[in-house]
Amino acid sequence: MADVKISELTSMTGAGVSDTNDVLVIVDTSAGVTRKISRAQLLSALSTLSMNTNNPSFRMDDSDTANNAELTLDNANFRIEVDEDNAVAGSALVFRVDGTEKAQINENGFVIKAGAVPASATDTGMTGQIAWDNNFLYLAVGTNTWKRAALSTW
Repeated sequence: MADVKISELTSMTGAGVSDTNDVLVIVDTSAGVTRKISRAQLLSALSTLSMNTNNPSFRMDDSDTANNAELTLDNANFRIEVDEDNAVAGSALVFRVDGTEKAQINENGFVIKAGAVPASATDTGMTGQIAWDNNFLYLAVGTNTWKRAALSTW
């Protein structure tokens, strides 16, 4: 093969890609060398990523511990599954926005982290938004329309 810049190479797509015969270029900056890795080797080192038009999915399979999780997206559903037989005690599915934890599902149930409470009944908010403080539970019943309920001990 002639010396050619990677950016000048012809792309391979679809059925023409081989798991074992075709390789990707890896620049090992720690050793200062360029190496190759096959598609099969790369996929075995990572979690399995399977994409197709009808049912894209992402499966994390840690074969050392048999803890599995699967994320599936299709036209009608967003589904996250965890292999219950092998789930680690104390583990949680955590939802983050811009790196900040907003909610989690764990063995105790669904936990929502408190957000900023509205300053007035017409403060900015979207329908279904929930907030709370030590005295009230706030619910946006419409765009920028809040209602609140007093909290008490029992």
